[in-house]
Amino acid sequence: MRPWLALLALVACDGPAPEPAPAQPIEAQASAAPLPAAQVGPSLPWTPAALALEEALLAYAAAPAPDRLAALQAQAAAAVQADPEYSYLRLLWAHSLALGGQPPPPEALDPAEQAWYRAWIEARRHALPPLLMAHRVHACLKAEGRQIPDFLLRGGEVPGAEPIVCGGMRLDPAMTPADYSIFERMTLRSRGRDRLDSWHPGDAPFGVAELTALIGLEPGMRVADLGAGVGWLSMPFARTVGPSGRVYALEIDPHALELLGALAQEPGLGSLEPVASRVDHTTLPPDSVDLIFVCDTLKAIQREQLDDPVTLRPLLASAAEALAPGGRLVVTEKPDHDGIYRPVSMETLTATITAAGFELMEQPQDLLPDRHLLIFTPVKGP
Repeated sequence: MRPWLALLALVACDGPAPEPAPAQPIEAQASAAPLPAAQVGPSLPWTPAALALEEALLAYAAAPAPDRLAALQAQAAAAVQADPEYSYLRLLWAHSLALGGQPPPPEALDPAEQAWYRAWIEARRHALPPLLMAHRVHACLKAEGRQIPDFLLRGGEVPGAEPIVCGGMRLDPAMTPADYSIFERMTLRSRGRDRLDSWHPGDAPFGVAELTALIGLEPGMRVADLGAGVGWLSMPFARTVGPSGRVYALEIDPHALELLGALAQEPGLGSLEPVASRVDHTTLPPDSVDLIFVCDTLKAIQREQLDDPVTLRPLLASAAEALAPGGRLVVTEKPDHDGIYRPVSMETLTATITAAGFELMEQPQDLLPDRHLLIFTPVKGP
């Protein structure tokens, strides 16, 4: 199997700039001096505050002490106050409170964050330091413009991989958590809220409610989220379809499936069902869903298969088979930017989708130019 296939789960929808949570008072302890901020280049996807907070958490894990915990909690609270839209900061802040035996106020985390916190941070409290260390080395490598090793991107199981040293930190492949790639997805600034502001150029709010209305998502529907990742859209989709509907969160990454399984146990997410898909097949039965939603995945596959799209065509054919009569395939993709590796035009992608048994029915214009959204229906025989 080509290496990129193992990363298919990591190219699903990155998400836009997140929506700020309702203002909640988070009192920093004024007497505790903040720990030094990390020196981070401006091009990194993580903020300096998040990386500095990771360093503080690692320092506390290495030498727990009441004064260090007080400084850590103050630093976390100040970071959230300065950047309330960044879900990862809020998760780390909640973790810093838990280290002192204080649960985070439920109203300070939105429903998605609460689910992620319980399923990932709280349940894995003792496994967090190795994940943070891997992330610090990852960020250091990016800041220095160095290549990211496969054992980070693919979860540690790479034969013959050598240890990495960056910024005085050493990371051994054997000590890198196998589920690091999924954790890394939760650290990105664009994760974790319902707002999709960067998807369209208008001034009006555009969030999951607007998206579900645009694609016709309704209670009772059966939906497949192809490339569900950390459940960023699967969770609100499940709440929209309600207990009478079903959301199949399709993933090839076993660690993502484990996380999605934990999320499915959360209140209000009983209609969420993780499904182990394949790179060339949805694994859904024929006529089993009313809508398949796929975000920022198909172009990534086709980019690797411009000479011979051997996987994308069977995957799309299986999607056409899985759709019930009247069902729709909703595809959303970002425009390729200048200098992207092997760009794929929307015309090329559309031709591939139609060749796999679909007809383009609608192309809403209100998401352009920042995002393309196309709605297809399968062309099935009599």
